[in-house]
Amino acid sequence: MTPSSPFLPDETARRAIWWTISAVFLSLAIGDNGNYSLQSLMWLSLAIASAAWGTFAHRLIFDVGLNRVLVVACTVCGALALQSFLPAAAPFRALWLVGFLILAALLTLAVSFFASRGLGKVLFPLFLIAQLGIGVFTVQGARDFEQKSPRFRLQARHDVQIFNREGVRLLLAGQNPYAARMPNVMGRDMPFYPPGTTGKDGKLPFGYLYMPLGLFFMVPGYLLGDFRFAHVFALLGTAWFLASARPSKTAQLAATLFLLLPQTTFVLIMSWTEPIALFFLGATLWCFFRAPRWLPVALGALICAKQYTIFLLPLVPLLVPERAKWQPLMIKSLAVALLLTLPLALWNPDAFFRSAVQMQFKQPFRADSLSYLVAILQLTGRQLSPLLGFAALLGGLFYGLRAPKTASHWAATGALAYLGFFALNKQAFGNYYFWVIGLLIAAVAVSSPAANGNQELA
Repeated sequence: MTPSSPFLPDETARRAIWWTISAVFLSLAIGDNGNYSLQSLMWLSLAIASAAWGTFAHRLIFDVGLNRVLVVACTVCGALALQSFLPAAAPFRALWLVGFLILAALLTLAVSFFASRGLGKVLFPLFLIAQLGIGVFTVQGARDFEQKSPRFRLQARHDVQIFNREGVRLLLAGQNPYAARMPNVMGRDMPFYPPGTTGKDGKLPFGYLYMPLGLFFMVPGYLLGDFRFAHVFALLGTAWFLASARPSKTAQLAATLFLLLPQTTFVLIMSWTEPIALFFLGATLWCFFRAPRWLPVALGALICAKQYTIFLLPLVPLLVPERAKWQPLMIKSLAVALLLTLPLALWNPDAFFRSAVQMQFKQPFRADSLSYLVAILQLTGRQLSPLLGFAALLGGLFYGLRAPKTASHWAATGALAYLGFFALNKQAFGNYYFWVIGLLIAAVAVSSPAANGNQELA
């Protein structure tokens, strides 16, 4: 299965510059967990414009070298990630930030310099090992803090954490996670659930809210002491898949950028399940280039990793242009997705539908989320329908099929469709946009031909 594209490799790399810029803009937009503000909305708008320009523009304004842009992006994101560990009232905070920028720049340039001299095969694995240590330390530190702090009910920061923990615990105990009633750790008067949802016993009228594959994936981490250890593996696995799917210096820099994002550590601590979906996104691209026989398995796992990942399936003709190949791929992938989902779904179909499907539509409008609907509400007092998000998604998928048929455009077009979906919906927070950032970086990682493509920093 050989990728085909009407674009020259260097032109795809020029488009990847805009996808990289979009990912950085989006990272800046969700710096406050994706909470609404005019500044965040500005960054979001710039991210959408950059992604759209890189995907569909016929004329690209400039070409300063993709790897140069990636080095700058790694520097900025690495510095922002480091400075986030400073206390809010730290003295000379601006000087600390400048120092972090200089340090991040020197480290990134050093990695780039040695990678260009053939040491990338050594440095990147060492970087992954270091990130493994950081990830394990982060999870253990977060766990200790949650258990000792009186602030957290049931030693959980928020509902997703308790849902995941309880879901895996129930599964291992032989109980149906979807038929159980989850405890409300957020409080009765919080706007996270529809009014009157919480019962007198403090429990919610639904069970596990996410897909079965996530539960299966988190079991090893739970057995090791915290299900988030599985998320550490997912993040590192994503980076490895992206770096090795189409090996190049560009791919390694893109994978490095993914792990240096300020939101990566935050997503890990907060227990969101997007790392699992991104793991299977990386696996899908890796199988596409390196192990085509396993592509239906990886794609099938991807489309059932989260409720919304199924929307990547209509874009498969961009990944596999030949009709005689993409139709069987879709059928096989759907079969894999059903095999991974049906065992728990059929255990109690009503409970599964109520928890994993119905509750997604019953979620209330969140006036603190990063959505254009919130901006319209504040300006006009009118709350528009979230169906606009579905319209934007379908429009993005339909128009996206006109994009060049490459693996990069498959991921980038998906990112653009999801941007429209989330930005015009009733809820849109940092974890939603983290998924989009992963898609954009994935598009960048596979934009250069393997081995000899785009290796120069200049």
